[in-house]
Amino acid sequence: MSRPSTRPGLPRRGVLRLAAAAVALPAAAVLAGCVPADHAVTDPGPGPGGAAEGVEGRVTDARGRPVAGAFVEARGTGPRPNPVPEIAVFTDGDGRYRWFLPAGSYAITVTAEALGRRTLAVTVPHGRAVRLDFVLG
Repeated sequence: MSRPSTRPGLPRRGVLRLAAAAVALPAAAVLAGCVPADHAVTDPGPGPGGAAEGVEGRVTDARGRPVAGAFVEARGTGPRPNPVPEIAVFTDGDGRYRWFLPAGSYAITVTAEALGRRTLAVTVPHGRAVRLDFVLG
């Protein structure tokens, strides 16, 4: 019985490298700002167990205008910080974001080019989303 080949002329190790690149390149494009704000990933879906817990809100500038494409990061805090499921999310065209995070304490940082950054602490309860709005600039 013969082993099926992956592709003629392409070693198995090469196939694995290509698969890894296929996963890494879209994430790198989002982080590098190559994806327009209206295509930003802002709703990754319910977290583990299907609960809609996490943070959601709006990012505006000092005049109250929405900040599209702002970079929203989360870091677990406390003695046993929760892991964060995604690297970051971005605000949509209206400055809104939604991020499903497991219940726990987090430091949420929002960064927007030319407007600076701001970090707020939040505790996400089980089964609930917390509203967390940011004003930059």
